[in-house]
Amino acid sequence: MTCKILTLISALFLFSQINTLSAQSKDFKHVKLALNADTCFKQALDYLENHDYFIEDVDKASGFIRAKLYTKDKKILTSKVGERRTVTMRFSTIAGGTLLSLNMYSETLRWSGSVHNNVLSYEDDGVVEQPTIYKAFIDDFSSAIRRSTDY
Repeated sequence: MTCKILTLISALFLFSQINTLSAQSKDFKHVKLALNADTCFKQALDYLENHDYFIEDVDKASGFIRAKLYTKDKKILTSKVGERRTVTMRFSTIAGGTLLSLNMYSETLRWSGSVHNNVLSYEDDGVVEQPTIYKAFIDDFSSAIRRSTDY
C-alpha cells in the first residue's frame, strides 16, 4: 500500500515538473517591447525587408507578419543545399508596450536521386525549438528598433 502511494506521489511530482518545464520552455519565443504595436509592426516590416526576407503575408489589423528567408549551405561534401526558414511574428498590445510572439519553421533543401538523375527536395524540419536561434533574432530585431527610434 505504501509503495503505491509513493509511486503515485512520485508520478504527480514528475508530471508537475514536466508541466512547469514545458510552460517555461516557450518563454523564449516572446519578448516585451516598450513601443506601441503600430510602431513595432512598421519596424518589423522594415527589418525583414532589410535582412532579405520575402514577406509572404501581412495582416495589420491582427498584427501578424509571415516572412521567409533562404540561406545557402556553403559546405562542399553534403547533400544539404540550403535552408528555408519561415518566421511568423504577432504583435499584441499589453500594458506598457507590445508583446512580440515569434514562431519559426524550418525546411532543408537537399540533393537526392542517382548520379544522373539529381532531384532537389525540401525536407520538413518542423518548428524550430532552439532558444538560441530565437534569442539571436530577438536581439538583432530589438537593436534594429532601438537604432531606428534613436534618430
